[in-house]
Amino acid sequence: MADIKALLTSVSTQLRKAQNALFGGKYEEARAQVESAAAGLAEAKAQDPLHVQIKTMESQVAKLQKDLAARSGKGSPAPATPPAAPLASAAGPASPALPAGVAKRIRDIRALLERKKVSDALGVLAEIEASYGGQFPGDHPDYVAIRETLAQAQAASDQASQAREQAAASARRQQDEMSRQSEEWLVRLRAFAPHGAATFGHFSQSVEDLLAQKTAHADALPVWQAFQAEPFPAGKSEQLAALEASLAASFEQFPSLLDRCKGELAGEVMAKIAACMENLGKEHEGLPAILGRTDREQIEQQVAALEPLLADDPARWQGLTAAMNELTARDQANRRERAGKIAPRADAYSGADAEPIRRCAEQLVLKECGGARAIQTVIYKPEWAESTQWESASGTQRLVTRRDIYAQVVADCAGARQLFTVYITKELRSDKTWSELGGNVMYSDEMAPP
Repeated sequence: MADIKALLTSVSTQLRKAQNALFGGKYEEARAQVESAAAGLAEAKAQDPLHVQIKTMESQVAKLQKDLAARSGKGSPAPATPPAAPLASAAGPASPALPAGVAKRIRDIRALLERKKVSDALGVLAEIEASYGGQFPGDHPDYVAIRETLAQAQAASDQASQAREQAAASARRQQDEMSRQSEEWLVRLRAFAPHGAATFGHFSQSVEDLLAQKTAHADALPVWQAFQAEPFPAGKSEQLAALEASLAASFEQFPSLLDRCKGELAGEVMAKIAACMENLGKEHEGLPAILGRTDREQIEQQVAALEPLLADDPARWQGLTAAMNELTARDQANRRERAGKIAPRADAYSGADAEPIRRCAEQLVLKECGGARAIQTVIYKPEWAESTQWESASGTQRLVTRRDIYAQVVADCAGARQLFTVYITKELRSDKTWSELGGNVMYSDEMAPP
């Protein structure tokens, strides 16, 4: 057996639906709801005949049945009390006055409808039927008019509610579509912007980094172009819009930024070449200057490193290689001129240890250039130069007395004749004897072939 509270709640709902259907002209639906409510009310009354709500609901059922009969034309029940005698007038019979409580509630309904409170107005109408049912004619013009007005207001309210629900559903669908499409593109765009910024479009002086940026830009560009062409009818999420703004800046500035980086790197090498060219125009000790090995190797390495970066910049690459070729040609010309002027100095030493000095110089040259063949060796200083000074050895300072002298060795080395200038030294031991000879090759100059 159903709980009486649940039964009465169901009956109340059915009566409200019947009332709404009646106002909307849906008589069959209203009749079905009234019959269902009457059955539920009978079951509730069997459980508790004295329940406070039963009498009120019975009045509502009776009133709805009467109104249904009147509106649907299927008979008209006799009124509970004889109608009041009509008042004669020139305009025709006048309607009887409504009970004061009904008239007040009709005014309340109008006020509620002006404030768009349709649900509250329906509640007031239910109060009229519950409290005053059978106490006034159901076809009273004021009562009929307010019911029709309320029915129209409810229909309009239902229509507005349906429109709001449709708009909300459309907004949800749009939001879902925006989220789906935005998330799809976030995944694709983040592939080359893992931390919210592109992996290209930033200044660098590293050729390796710039080449990596070029590759990343080339890989990302087709995806970016597809994204730009994609319609977003539902809009874009905030995350996607922010990423788009960041990437747009990177794509826009990358070409000019890359060109700037190329220009600065190539400019550094060009400046180095220009400085070397200027030096080659000078003389040192009456001999034309030549390009040092360190400078030459550094420039060659820098130019080689720039080649892949400047592969798509022929004008800049051609300018760089032309400057490099000009430097090489000038260096070779100076070397040829210099070689014709290079000759060993006069042999000026006649000490008893001259031969050991020469052998030491030749051994140092052989160590410098494996396979070298000595042609002539001279000692161009007339005597040893002796000095005493503090020197550091393994982090320890010690006072050292040493003797130094200089020699030159003419030797064939690596297919060319060269003049090696050699430093020779020996150190005074603690027992006042001199150490073995040592030293190093200071530099070499290419000589004219024999």
